[in-house]
Amino acid sequence: MATVHFFNGTQSGTADGSYADPYDLTQLATQEGSATSGDIFIFKDGTYNLSSALSFGSSITSKSLTYRAESTRGVTFSSTSTYDFGNTNLTAGQTYEGLIFNTTSTGNDLITWDQDGTLSDKFHTFNDCDFKAKKFCENNGSATRAQVTFNRCQFEQTGAVTAYWFEQRSGVSVTARAQLDFVNCTIHNRTGTGTPLNVFRRCTVDANNTIIFDYSNSITNVTTSDSTINLSGLCDIIRADGTSMSSDANNLAQDPQFVDQASGDLRLRPSSPCINGGVKTGIQVIQDKYPSAIWFDSTHAGTESGTVDEPYNTITEAMTAASDGGVIAIKNGTHSVTKITLSKSLTFVGESTEAIISASGGTYGGAITARNTSHSIKLENLKVYHDSTSTTYSLIDCGNVASATVTVEGCILEMGPSTLAAINRGWFAGPNGPITSLTVSDSVILGGTNSTSYGVVVGGDSFQRGYNALDFQRNTIVVTGGSANRFLVHSTGILSSTFKNNIFVGNGNSETLGFSPTTASHNCYHNNGINSGNAPDSTGGVFADPQFIDQASGDLRLRPTSPCID
Repeated sequence: MATVHFFNGTQSGTADGSYADPYDLTQLATQEGSATSGDIFIFKDGTYNLSSALSFGSSITSKSLTYRAESTRGVTFSSTSTYDFGNTNLTAGQTYEGLIFNTTSTGNDLITWDQDGTLSDKFHTFNDCDFKAKKFCENNGSATRAQVTFNRCQFEQTGAVTAYWFEQRSGVSVTARAQLDFVNCTIHNRTGTGTPLNVFRRCTVDANNTIIFDYSNSITNVTTSDSTINLSGLCDIIRADGTSMSSDANNLAQDPQFVDQASGDLRLRPSSPCINGGVKTGIQVIQDKYPSAIWFDSTHAGTESGTVDEPYNTITEAMTAASDGGVIAIKNGTHSVTKITLSKSLTFVGESTEAIISASGGTYGGAITARNTSHSIKLENLKVYHDSTSTTYSLIDCGNVASATVTVEGCILEMGPSTLAAINRGWFAGPNGPITSLTVSDSVILGGTNSTSYGVVVGGDSFQRGYNALDFQRNTIVVTGGSANRFLVHSTGILSSTFKNNIFVGNGNSETLGFSPTTASHNCYHNNGINSGNAPDSTGGVFADPQFIDQASGDLRLRPTSPCID
């Protein structure tokens, strides 16, 4: 059975290695020597300031040990020197989990590893570790190979250096180089300048779903000609100026859309092309999911057949060509329509939320309508924008039978500045009885800028109000104007409703839901009339500023300190 050995950088005096009485770092080599293969070394959370190099496994040869942070990324080693992993006689793999390695050294190397052994029995695996340095690593030896694997790791180049980020020493033959494997990693710089550099030099590399991003535009190529590198499955290789650093057709060359790169928050926005591997474009994802989709692009000129290369350039042509229950795929760009009137059930899916349906229609369903029909509407991964002074009543009208559902997934729905000047009653309206179902998830809904007393999301009157079920989850709902908006105007006839994990931001401290959900929990309410005393949430309600990055400019991503995360 594995033994757990605890360490704490601030510990002094005698210790037994327990959680209550951990070793200090001076005992690391001694405890490695007496440990049994399979043992676990846990470092208690905190920052370990080191004045010299730190070595892992320098006293062992055939033991497999695990070095782990008490909590993931809860431990930072900060050194003025380097970190060394393994020794020339090591023949067993070591694992490192949740640790941050930082060096303030004026030299180049952050980590080194010895590589005497064979590729099959000499390896190091880093899981959920971060590395911060001017230069990340190189090998010490030149005899035979080691394998080093990085899973979900981040490498941040922190200063100017005239060198390569990953480099193996000269004189190391191709067959003797260490094998570097990167899986779901991010490799980037923020302040590096210096002369143009490459990421890899004299390296043998496999990179899978890994982002390489150059903020400083100093990198001209990913690798030198003396490296062997496989970038298939790589998510993104790009300079800050948008210039691609790779011509590999299997890779993306798009902005990965970090949450806040300036502050070092490299989480991906929901619209990032790198999510879920990032090896395919939005078009490729649609083709895989909906191989029979009819394509639409209002800017297309030339032959029209409804394929991705020959899309129809009017929405009417695309809808005519689609079968009942079929899919219309929309390419990125702004596509102006009066409104879309369904004669069959259809799914509209965007290449991304930069595929914009811009509608100006009035009366019922000013953007999309299936009013008085049995047709269903599904919107997926696109943006619908409506701006009109017409008497609109609603922007999306559903059909009037039980099977005529409305479903919205991963979309942006925005009312323009003129929309609510008339009698608009929100984005969605149902028939006059509890018949249909409305489901909205993972979407952003923005109200208009004009004052109104009507619902910003769900409207209706005695002739258009009924839903068998409402299901709103993981959405961001923002009232951008007025002070008397409600989420929902008419709740009469709604049989069941779910309102969970949403952010609802008002504009005048008076907005309400306008209904009592059957199930409500873990919603965030801000600047509206909902508070801890009247919120319907059974548990987990948050009553605070969600901390959007820049609400004024429409950037509703959450800052790392947001109380609404998770």
